[in-house]
Amino acid sequence: MKDDKTMERVCISESKPVGVTYFLLNSLASCVPGLGGAVAEILGNLRARRIQQFMEILVSRIERIEDKLILFQQPAFVELLEEAAEQASRGENDLKRIILARLLSAGISEDLKNHEIDRLLLALLRDMMDYEVIHLLHYFRNTPWKVHEPFIDILDRSGEILDLRVAYSDSGQEEVDAEQVQMAHRARLERLGLLHNEGDLRRPRYNSTPLARLLLRRIGAISEPA
Repeated sequence: MKDDKTMERVCISESKPVGVTYFLLNSLASCVPGLGGAVAEILGNLRARRIQQFMEILVSRIERIEDKLILFQQPAFVELLEEAAEQASRGENDLKRIILARLLSAGISEDLKNHEIDRLLLALLRDMMDYEVIHLLHYFRNTPWKVHEPFIDILDRSGEILDLRVAYSDSGQEEVDAEQVQMAHRARLERLGLLHNEGDLRRPRYNSTPLARLLLRRIGAISEPA
C-alpha cells in the first residue's frame, strides 16, 4: 500500500493531463477501425487504477479498520462509497481522490452519524473543479483559521493560478481571458453557496461561508481558530 502522506504531497500541477488523454483516445477510437475495444480496455484500466488509489488512501486513514468493517455493509455507506468512487474514477489528478477519501474516512470514524451531511458535501464536490477547491482554501490562508498539511504545500505550489487577475483597458487578450476565467470560478463557488460577495458587482469582496468551512473542516483541511 502506498504511503498516505507521500500520496497527499503530490502536486496537482505535476499530474498527468488525464482529461486530454481521454479525449485523444476516444478520437483515435472513432478514426481507426478495430481500436474501440482497446481504448475501452485502457480507459477501464485507468478508472480501475484511480479507484484503487482512492480505496488505498481511504483504508489507510481509518484507524482500527477491523472494528469498522460492519459499517462498510450499511446501505448509507454503500451510497456514499458508490458516489465517491464514481467521482474518484473521473478525477484528473490526486487531489480529488485525497479529498474524497478524507471525507468518507471522517464519516466512518463517526459511525456514519453525519451521513446526510456527507451526502450534501459529496454533491458539492461533484460540481467543483480541483482549482476551485484550491481557490476556496486560499481564503483561509491569512486568517485565524489553521490550514493543515498537505494543503499548505498545495497552496504554496499554486501561486500562479491563485494570483489575482485584473485586466485593464490596455490589457492583452491573455490577461482579459485569465481574469474572466478567475471570475467564472468565483461565480461558481458563489452559486454553490461556498463564497459570499460582501461587496458589490463593481467592487466584489468575497468571503467564505459556513458551508465552505464545514466542507474544509470535514476533509481535515482547516481547523477552527484556537
